[in-house]
Amino acid sequence: MKWQVREAKITDYSGAVALMQEVYLLHYRQRPDLHKKVDKPLTKTEFKEILAAEQQILLVVIAVPFNEVAAICQLDLKDTFENENLVNRRYAYLNDLCVAKKYRRQGLGKLLYQAAAAKLKELEILELELTVWSFNQSAADFYQELGFKPRYTLLEHKLDNK
Repeated sequence: MKWQVREAKITDYSGAVALMQEVYLLHYRQRPDLHKKVDKPLTKTEFKEILAAEQQILLVVIAVPFNEVAAICQLDLKDTFENENLVNRRYAYLNDLCVAKKYRRQGLGKLLYQAAAAKLKELEILELELTVWSFNQSAADFYQELGFKPRYTLLEHKLDNK
């Protein structure tokens, strides 16, 4: 199979949104106390806004013979400004990385990550952060294989009367 990694276009909307829906459904099923069930995670207008935004990058992997979106990666470019507690830094936050089920275990996640890292280096952004939910151990394993290290752990405790 031949793959093409590129920035998303408006014509990728249906395929990209289908993959984003997989991510949203996983989160909804695992944590319905935090996530709402939605029919579409993004409208076409919102998708266009992401494509036009200077502080966002949406990459896709296209299965060339079928002209089909096989994987997506959404990045937000961020800045922290120096204050008495933090140093000034520019970094990227990985919102979503999803490979379509039928294309998994073919190296597309790694291929997409490498393309994202190369794009960020071109922009002189040398840090990439992401959040992995505790229920998604396969994602945590994948990112650790790529060299990601835990920075901190966010804990929660429900304070109900039950």
